Amino acid sequence: MFCRIARRQPVLLMTDLDNCICAPDLIAQWMGRRNHPQKLIFRVAVREVEAWLLADHVAMQALFGKKIRNLPEQPDTLGDPKRTLLTLARKAPRAIRKDLIVEQGTIASQGIGYNVRLCAFVRETWNPERATVRSDSLRRVRERLARFTFGLLARIIL
Repeated sequence: MFCRIARRQPVLLMTDLDNCICAPDLIAQWMGRRNHPQKLIFRVAVREVEAWLLADHVAMQALFGKKIRNLPEQPDTLGDPKRTLLTLARKAPRAIRKDLIVEQGTIASQGIGYNVRLCAFVRETWNPERATVRSDSLRRVRERLARFTFGLLARIIL
């Protein structure tokens, strides 16, 4: 479906690596034998997108409080960035904990307000430029997007 859409318009497809060994293998699984359309940007966050969130220490301390220590210096290398984020959240103010941490006795891995809280965090606090300093995978995505948009602008202007 994404390949069909990308024949007509630009498509940015981002996913987590999760349990797959490497990004090229995951992309090959998703793409199969299909050609990779020029307008399709397919990017994989190293392991989980939470690594990119953890890479902005200033924003993490704004979310969890100044008392938070042990923020990972290289979040792309974490085996389970989401678990790291949730472990840090256990020391956060009550409202944050309530949204992010799962209630005892439930089978979910995250709190019911996890996505809403983190989406607001990304919109209002998180800074991709700061995060790029600690996340090489985020840096590469940003560079690819910049090249792609520059190419689109060049086609429009020319």
